[in-house]
Amino acid sequence: MSGSDLNGVNFSEAKLNGANLEGANLITPNFSNALMRSIKLNSADLTKANLTQAYLVRANLNWSKLYDANFSEANLDEATFIGANLEKVKFVNTTLPESTRLYFSFATAR
Repeated sequence: MSGSDLNGVNFSEAKLNGANLEGANLITPNFSNALMRSIKLNSADLTKANLTQAYLVRANLNWSKLYDANFSEANLDEATFIGANLEKVKFVNTTLPESTRLYFSFATAR
């Protein structure tokens, strides 16, 4: 599904482990409670995405547009956000275990 136009898609509780959604347009998607271990979302547009309680261990979100996305209560262990736009992103009660390697190199955050 790399490069797909999936605006407004509802992936609530979906199992997307290892999926490739690189470069996809996913504006306002619902990924709440989704299992997305090792998902590839590099350069994807996830503007206003609902990722509440999503399982994003080892997810690749490099260079993604995450403007106003909600990662509340999500598990982001070992996720990467290199170059991602994190403006207005919500990380409320987000699970980041001690062993977490969460990379925000060159990320835009306000």
